[in-house]
Amino acid sequence: MALEKHDFQWDSTENALTWIFDFIKKKNDPEKFFLETLCFATEKYDGTNIAKDDTGQVYSRRFPIEEGEEEFIKTSLRKVREADVAQFKNLLIEAACLDPENITKCIVYGEFICNAWYDYSERDILGDWKVFGAKMEVRKENIETLVKLAEAGFAVPNRSGNPNHVKIYPNEKFFELAKKANMDVPDSKGTNENLAKIIVKNKDDMKRGLIEGVVITIYQEKDGSRLIKWKGAQEYQPHAHTKFLKANDLVQNSGAHEDVKKAFHEVSEVITDTSENELVKKLETKKAKHGNPEEKKKTKGKYLSNIDKDIILLGIPHSQKKFDSIEVYQKRGEKALEEYRETLIHEVKEHLAKEKNDFEGIDDETTVAFITSKVKSTIKTQLEESDTNRAN
Repeated sequence: MALEKHDFQWDSTENALTWIFDFIKKKNDPEKFFLETLCFATEKYDGTNIAKDDTGQVYSRRFPIEEGEEEFIKTSLRKVREADVAQFKNLLIEAACLDPENITKCIVYGEFICNAWYDYSERDILGDWKVFGAKMEVRKENIETLVKLAEAGFAVPNRSGNPNHVKIYPNEKFFELAKKANMDVPDSKGTNENLAKIIVKNKDDMKRGLIEGVVITIYQEKDGSRLIKWKGAQEYQPHAHTKFLKANDLVQNSGAHEDVKKAFHEVSEVITDTSENELVKKLETKKAKHGNPEEKKKTKGKYLSNIDKDIILLGIPHSQKKFDSIEVYQKRGEKALEEYRETLIHEVKEHLAKEKNDFEGIDDETTVAFITSKVKSTIKTQLEESDTNRAN
């Protein structure tokens, strides 16, 4: 079966550290944004993005999931299958006084908890589908729909890249509606609080690596609502860390409000003081297996840096979360497995580009060759392990 991407992917969420660096670099007023603007924050889970539309079709991050599939990444889809998106759509139409004839499709997106990272087993949330947003496909240009949704209290952008798509971000109103439709939602990490308070409130959990991160809905008059994600130090993001620490230096040496300086200091501490974060120690162990750092530091110019190689190698398992388990593609035959390899190579290239915030060099011959080699060797090892496990 061919891997055919769907057209309803949830856009990647911006890294908060990079976004804040750009915000400060442009000499915006940090006090207005960090102290006066109210935000909505939820826990960021280490799962996979699963969506479902009002006809019952289920989607992974990139591809539709067939009707008969009852598992994804070896985890039951029961709670996703049971969710009634058509009911959510009707509640949304009623809440925002929308024209039902204008809506051709309604999709709800959520984080599907499919691994036992963090304390997910202890919290008994494996297999849960934590819905965080929605998208509608509309016949008419979306401006009128966006205005109605905003007036009804939903978090929406002022404009959309696709004039026939309307995106809804997480906030109190969205969660209220989702719960009415008997859907589960992420745990709250801050409601109607400024960004500085949200940072301080979640700093200890972030510093200790108890949660993967925090997703924050922010509002700016020019753009409307948008999402940013604050990921813990156990998530390898060296370029974002470097940029934020530069922003912190600028803020600490400025005349900014003490509460702003404190918030920047707290985030910096999450990055630099990882003595209580056991997951960072595991990350360092993984990186050490990649080779001799001193040798890699000698490579410059067109060659991949040590950091680039680590981003790629750690990015392979990260990118695999967007797909079903490798055994599923193995069962479908060599053609499906080859398509999986090629698609995964593309995903890892995109992962590198996003982490570096640089899309110029990802098709460089050296980069492509390294990614291709490592993806193929990873898949080969995983298939061998799978065969061994079945034999036993």
